[in-house]
Amino acid sequence: MEVLQLDREAAEEFRRLRMDLFRELGELCPGTDVPGLERATERYYLEHIGKDLFAWGIFFGGKLRAAAALCLFSRLPYAGNFAGAEGYLLSVYTAPEYRRRGFVGEILDRVLAFSRERGLRRVWLSSSDQGRALYASRGFLPRGGEMERILE
Repeated sequence: MEVLQLDREAAEEFRRLRMDLFRELGELCPGTDVPGLERATERYYLEHIGKDLFAWGIFFGGKLRAAAALCLFSRLPYAGNFAGAEGYLLSVYTAPEYRRRGFVGEILDRVLAFSRERGLRRVWLSSSDQGRALYASRGFLPRGGEMERILE
């Protein structure tokens, strides 16, 4: 298993896996313009990857089977984060037949290492119930309806 940092070449696979995530979460309600969402997702990915969007994943059989993305942003400084550098972790997903193999844990370790190298002070996310234990094992703590990891 090798965690790869995704690039422009992975746009279609990233979009496919993200749509699988939305389907599983029930976020594609009747009437949703799925083709429009797919086009918008791929367009956003291609415009932002390597700039303020970074993504990692694991491929098997030429298909992306697990992935996570990190959106970087800067906000006004606050106590504990004078630079205001933060990251929002999203689209964390593993195809059902590849779960319970440690893929997301490996990806999270890469995301956190990257975040430290970039000088981010905070990484936060919205977690499903099934993801909370994994995030907690990587040092994320509940905060309101989200979870956050303060980086040293």
